[in-house]
Amino acid sequence: MHSPARPVATLSATVIIPAARDGYGPSGKPCWLREHPAGLLVIHHLLSSLDLALVPRVIIATTAAHVQRWLKGDPTSLVAHLKSSGVVPASTEVVVLPIEQETSSAADTVACAIRQCNVEGSIFIKDQDGCFRHRVVPGADYVVGLRLTENCEVENLPSKSFLLTTGALLSNIVEKRVVSDVICVGGYAFQQASGFLESLAAVERIHERVAQNLNIGSSSSSTSAQSAAAQPHRIFLSHLVQYQMLHQGKVFSVELSQTFSDWKSDAAWRRYVQRFRNVEVTIEGVLFSSQDSNDVMGNIGTANWKPVEANIEYLRSLPIDRTHITLRSSRPVADEQKIRALLEASKVPFNNLILSSFSSTTFLVTAYSADGDHTSHPSGVAYNIPESSRQQLGSVLHFPPH
Repeated sequence: MHSPARPVATLSATVIIPAARDGYGPSGKPCWLREHPAGLLVIHHLLSSLDLALVPRVIIATTAAHVQRWLKGDPTSLVAHLKSSGVVPASTEVVVLPIEQETSSAADTVACAIRQCNVEGSIFIKDQDGCFRHRVVPGADYVVGLRLTENCEVENLPSKSFLLTTGALLSNIVEKRVVSDVICVGGYAFQQASGFLESLAAVERIHERVAQNLNIGSSSSSTSAQSAAAQPHRIFLSHLVQYQMLHQGKVFSVELSQTFSDWKSDAAWRRYVQRFRNVEVTIEGVLFSSQDSNDVMGNIGTANWKPVEANIEYLRSLPIDRTHITLRSSRPVADEQKIRALLEASKVPFNNLILSSFSSTTFLVTAYSADGDHTSHPSGVAYNIPESSRQQLGSVLHFPPH
């Protein structure tokens, strides 16, 4: 008799997002809890950018103080929203872990998550302050990188970690030194959570010995030298990758991403937010003009109404992923089908359509705040274009180039 076939074990990985660091800006709100300009929170966009098909659990490792202040002490509603919004598969568990003690680094935060949540097997570590598209691959050691020659939008390069590669393999990872054209975008995969803890302990011992030697060497030196020697050495996740490569013979590969949004500073976040625009345009006179001044009934959709091609073409040229276009008309709701047919025939892009507005003075009221989510300065801008002029949208609307 044949033995029954054994079930094939499916590899899986736990995603851990170390998010214990205080945020930048006046409020100190953590990056993962900021409101993204495209809607929802940053954490929604971080998770939706990852393919989590082989991820049974996502752990957001933050502090108890953050949970208390920003989530009113209870992350249940946030977790429920992450699940209901579809940014994670229905089978994936989402855990917001409130860490009581202060952690010294992202590596330390990850270690707390592994211990407190009893994580075993493969882990994928994702920074909270950057976004990239990636499919999480279990059972592998790798780092996610970005080739700068294919993406010129990355700022503050000296603050990044750089990857030296041999083909698809990682030969070294170097912090804060520009040594190649490939940077790490904040994604690290380790085959075993237990191996991560062992490597962290070993690196901590190395750093302790280095600190001791510096203290011995500075005992007879100047006060400034002694003070510098006493400063704790921050452990980066890249140090653990280096340790496993050099001391354990592990082979890490480099998985290249094609996209990367960097939010590691308040200035970088604000520049990112400014790339998004709301554009509200009046249909009559800006996108379509009446050729017959005697058409007092304003029969929109008839041969009397001609598209202003230059302005429509400009709307088509705007980046669809960071532009929200609202079209406004004084025509009654009863004309909606006519107007939509006219817009479709002329291939006018838009997100919202507002009808029955007055042909009169328009007040646009926007809010701004100092909490860092949006802009800390007034952001509403209005332009009036004389209907009889040849002034085009492109001459008054100014979008960032990237």
